[in-house]
Amino acid sequence: MQCDTTILGLDAERAKEMPYIASMGIYVFNAKAMEQVLQDDFPEANDFGGEIIPMAAQKGMKVVAHLYDGYWEDIGTVDAFFHANLECNDPNPKFSFYDRNAPIYTQSRFCRRARCKIAKSSAPRSATAAPSSKPSSKTSWLV
Repeated sequence: MQCDTTILGLDAERAKEMPYIASMGIYVFNAKAMEQVLQDDFPEANDFGGEIIPMAAQKGMKVVAHLYDGYWEDIGTVDAFFHANLECNDPNPKFSFYDRNAPIYTQSRFCRRARCKIAKSSAPRSATAAPSSKPSSKTSWLV
């Protein structure tokens, strides 16, 4: 959305360079204010960025924006996601996973493996399947 970005704290020159803003979809609310806005003030509203936040600001509620000046890509389409992933492999990528000043902390997730149930079928067996004199009446499990 194009707007006057000086309201976000940019000086006039930088605001001309960056006239567009986008929401990363990260919102912080006071729980009581959130309940009031969603249930009492705007119960028919569905979109935070397009309806709820602008209407709350017009109503006089305290609404604050944080201008994030780091790397961000909109990956809302498969094509955009694909190209953002390819850019990570550039010799000098826009975003570096190896920046000592901005470490990325992760936690290993040890999830159980998937369990797939193979249902009995009346379809003929594949030619590559081992021959059997009697079809099995048991359900097979892949683990």
